[in-house]
Amino acid sequence: MNLTKTGNVLMAVSTVITVGCLVLVFTMERSVAVPFLVLGHAAAMLSAVGVKLGYIIRLEGQARKSR
Repeated sequence: MNLTKTGNVLMAVSTVITVGCLVLVFTMERSVAVPFLVLGHAAAMLSAVGVKLGYIIRLEGQARKSR
């Protein structure tokens, strides 16, 4: 398994999810119930963790290549 590619894919998918959640939450703020807004913010925060994990996976892949 290529960790560098896996990390890049994880970061890209997580970034799309994070941006999508934030855009939907802030554009639909007045027409959506508060629990859904909270859920959208929580999903954005959890998907941001995916960006960080993807970066760590990518760094590990690069370290393994350099050895």
